[in-house]
Amino acid sequence: MNKIGKTIADLRKANNMTQSEVADILGVSYQAVSKWERDESLPDIALLPQIADLYHISIDQLLRGSFEMKEEEVEQAKEIVEEATQDEPYETEKFDPGRFSEDLTSYINKELNDAFASAFENLAPFMKPKKIHKVLNRRKIKLGSFSRNAYEYFDSDTISDMIDSIGNVDEKVFDQLLELLPICNSESKDKILDLIIESDMTRLDISEMLPFLNKVQINRLLESYLEKEDRQKTLENMEEFLPFINHEGKKLVIDFLTEGKLNEFDLEEYLPFFNSEEKSRIVSWITSQKEETDLDEIIPFLNSVQRRELLRWAIETMEYDEISDYGHYMEEDMIEELVKRYIEEKREDDLSDFYAFMNTETKNALIRYYLSRKMNDELMELLSFMK
Repeated sequence: MNKIGKTIADLRKANNMTQSEVADILGVSYQAVSKWERDESLPDIALLPQIADLYHISIDQLLRGSFEMKEEEVEQAKEIVEEATQDEPYETEKFDPGRFSEDLTSYINKELNDAFASAFENLAPFMKPKKIHKVLNRRKIKLGSFSRNAYEYFDSDTISDMIDSIGNVDEKVFDQLLELLPICNSESKDKILDLIIESDMTRLDISEMLPFLNKVQINRLLESYLEKEDRQKTLENMEEFLPFINHEGKKLVIDFLTEGKLNEFDLEEYLPFFNSEEKSRIVSWITSQKEETDLDEIIPFLNSVQRRELLRWAIETMEYDEISDYGHYMEEDMIEELVKRYIEEKREDDLSDFYAFMNTETKNALIRYYLSRKMNDELMELLSFMK
């Protein structure tokens, strides 16, 4: 049901109707229609058949938000727009640069545009979407002239023109684009994405865009972000992408992570978002490192095969006191191997953390070793674990 508002708005605009016209037909106020389109409320269930009949669709299409214009309807819409834009634009009074300074001219033009934008927002509920596009196209009014409430009256052509009029994207323009994103179609979102990628995106909080982009668009944004941002800041912010990216995006993340060192980031923050194949790649990378790492925070996210590979690497490369916390993750044969190596190397490290996980055969081998080395304290403690 969360798509019904946008569906109702798309249907109305495609049929070139105002909110007031829709409201009159359905017997409600245009404010009610406005609230539906903004997903602030839902139509009464008794109105759903009337809404579906109005736009010649099924109730199922209405509820699922599956509205798509037919090919002939797209062509007809294009003809209407083309016909509307063939009219000669009306002339507005121009200021003589010889009589007014450039700053004053700019100020007056801004005041005129602001006054127009304010009046437009009051009239927009009563204007057809094609008429809105025609008027705004003539006036060359830019995106920042309106409040976000005005955007619900813009059709896809108006939104596209607004985006085309944008130059450089700074923090202020970025905030305006964020307000526009929820009602943009995929093509307009691509345009916005192009603008962001071409800008100094390192100054923008691009994570706010992610809920409104598809997976391909997010991957494009992520790839550009990884190229532009310095590594430390990227590591601080990259977790924002993880809930939204697909396999290709995660591959980009893993490529980026494995270019550095383990101690740069908290790997346990990333692992919950990776699938088995991606985790295996991470494990292979870890086992190729020579630096120490806290496996206890990583192991819970691994399957048995990945866990075994990581623990075998730990047994071969770490000191006994470093791996003592991992005994409860080890299988019996791994602990048997660890004790065998311990005896062969004639070690005297404290193995008490592993006693509870040893089988009888391994304990007996260690008892014999303790007796031969006269390690009486260790022997007495181990015997306490014998049944």
